[in-house]
Amino acid sequence: MSFENARGYLARVLPWPQDGDEPAYINLHWSLTKNDQRGKPIWTGRAVRSVDEAVRALDFALKGRDTKDIYVCLSTQRRAQEKISGKGFKYFAPIRGQDNVVALKSLFLDIDAKPGPNGYANMDEAVRAFAKFVKDMDLPKPSIMVRSGGGLHVYWTLERALTPHDWQPLANALAEATKVHGLKCDTQCTIDSARVLRVPDTFNRKTDEERPVRVAGTPTDFDYSLERIER
Repeated sequence: MSFENARGYLARVLPWPQDGDEPAYINLHWSLTKNDQRGKPIWTGRAVRSVDEAVRALDFALKGRDTKDIYVCLSTQRRAQEKISGKGFKYFAPIRGQDNVVALKSLFLDIDAKPGPNGYANMDEAVRAFAKFVKDMDLPKPSIMVRSGGGLHVYWTLERALTPHDWQPLANALAEATKVHGLKCDTQCTIDSARVLRVPDTFNRKTDEERPVRVAGTPTDFDYSLERIER
């Protein structure tokens, strides 16, 4: 697999650490088909510092017989745990939490396209509702949209990374706008600075039928200024 869509997505929506920045990691998390002693799914992952590292981690995860669903944390995280694999290789395991957030580079919505009180009956209905919301709010075109296998993930990417302090009011305003205009979505996702969402070129395996996670439409070739999103 080339991971072309995953690479483009990861490069755009995440605030990758630059030389000279304080230590920070991008977290890839994936669940396993195995359960722990309490009957709950086992989770693992990798904390990485470049898109190339992330793609290698995706390739590793997808080749695992027990890998189920793969996600990425949308903020850089300050700490990670150094570990040694069973074959003697050093890697960093992810640590995720709102108290560990360094920066974010996008605003996002999670819209369900499946029957239920908080979603839409199908993808066409979800897309129409979202298009109406964008028009009513005079929002710019989304930077990237992803079909998650159960709905639609929408991202507006920013020209520069924001601290949690600067990001949170914008996220709160976006979530409030969806309530005012009646767009059904997971507002707790939108305001969560340590949220994980699915990565393109992977699979949604929460249902009996495996569904691909893929980019929808054509992403923009530019990011938005903070001032445009604030308006």
